[in-house]
Amino acid sequence: MTRKIAKKRCYRTITATPVRVFVVVVFLALLLLAPFCYYVLVPLMLLPIRRWLLPSYSVLTQTDAAQKGLGLTATCKSHATLGGGIGKREGSWTICLDDDRLVQRMKEKECVVYSIGVRDDWSFDSAMARLGCTVYAFDPSIHREAGDLDVGVHFEPFGIGSKDEISEPIVVKGGPFDGETQIWKMKTLKTLMSMHGHSHLDILKMDVEGGEWGPLTQLSGLSIGQIVMEVHFSNSELRPGTMEDEQQEIATLLNLQHKDGYRLWNRVDNEQGFERDRTFLRGQGSCCYDVGLLGPAEVAKKKQLGPSPLDKL
Repeated sequence: MTRKIAKKRCYRTITATPVRVFVVVVFLALLLLAPFCYYVLVPLMLLPIRRWLLPSYSVLTQTDAAQKGLGLTATCKSHATLGGGIGKREGSWTICLDDDRLVQRMKEKECVVYSIGVRDDWSFDSAMARLGCTVYAFDPSIHREAGDLDVGVHFEPFGIGSKDEISEPIVVKGGPFDGETQIWKMKTLKTLMSMHGHSHLDILKMDVEGGEWGPLTQLSGLSIGQIVMEVHFSNSELRPGTMEDEQQEIATLLNLQHKDGYRLWNRVDNEQGFERDRTFLRGQGSCCYDVGLLGPAEVAKKKQLGPSPLDKL
């Protein structure tokens, strides 16, 4: 009898051990996979929903958007999204086509576009060139031969800044030259326009990863039909900074509209900011926004100097 009891206990111990090992292995696997699920799996699962909702969707309320200088104050009846790829918004930009002068200048091939910040994605630049615009692309972080570009697209390795200068050594983050240490030649927008003999830009596109704030303070007196750009706020996981930095950036956007006469007609939460920045899970919106602004001349023509009805929605 004693031997039988001992055998049963031994058998139970042997059979219980694999179960315990399995439970421990599963627990450790879940523990190790948690970061992957949080940073990769969850955003990927939400991506189809966001793409279905965008570009009209934003987790920001109109009140919150206005406080960040992102309240919509103009409308655009006719617009087109150019660049990017199939199922991909990154690299695409939406321009307003309400301006008859812009459409006419495209037809007459007199349209001028400055595309600042390329990172080797030329889809928008090529699309604008096909519409009849001459595109001047600027990016100090990439190397490109002129012969590699589409007809109508010109490239120069300059960065945009608040003054003409040579930068300190910079380590490139992302793109085809990730990790490379470079020294950049920086130019103001006024200098770039003077270098090329341009008194008017039909479209200014900027995607310079936070470098837009200095140049935005220097647009007064420059003739620009419309601006499409990505704004990158400080005080977020993707772009660390202080609350004071963010407040200064908001003030720059408000001054651009209230003092310089630009009006915001388009705002989209940047999907890269969604995928890489966890703040959207807490209802705080994205770190970055793709925006479209109409220049003072176009605003005066549309006679929309007051708040847009969209702000009341």
